[in-house]
Amino acid sequence: MSTVNLLIIEDEMIIAHDMKLMLESVGYEVCGIAKSAEKALTLLTEKNPDLVLIDINLGKGMEGISLAKQVHEKYNLPFIFCTSYSDHSTVNEAKQVKPNGYLLKPFTKDDLYVAI
Repeated sequence: MSTVNLLIIEDEMIIAHDMKLMLESVGYEVCGIAKSAEKALTLLTEKNPDLVLIDINLGKGMEGISLAKQVHEKYNLPFIFCTSYSDHSTVNEAKQVKPNGYLLKPFTKDDLYVAI
């Protein structure tokens, strides 16, 4: 069985590193962490992940949703939103880009594993 490579896009480095530890503890490989959309686009090309975990708020509003649209359309990669936003407006906007999952923070290692 080959290892699944995941890219984490999260502007809070403490959360990103916690996610990395959780993922590695259940057998996934994290091929990169990006704290901005710009860095994410670079890593998407360089690392060729199998799945992308995207925070909706990357410190500049809803930038994660527009990034997810590119992940879906340009890279044809599955992605899961990992966010603390559960309001109807944000969820409805996020649904428009067809995520493969929507995981609310805070989450556990098991929650993350099941979502993937």
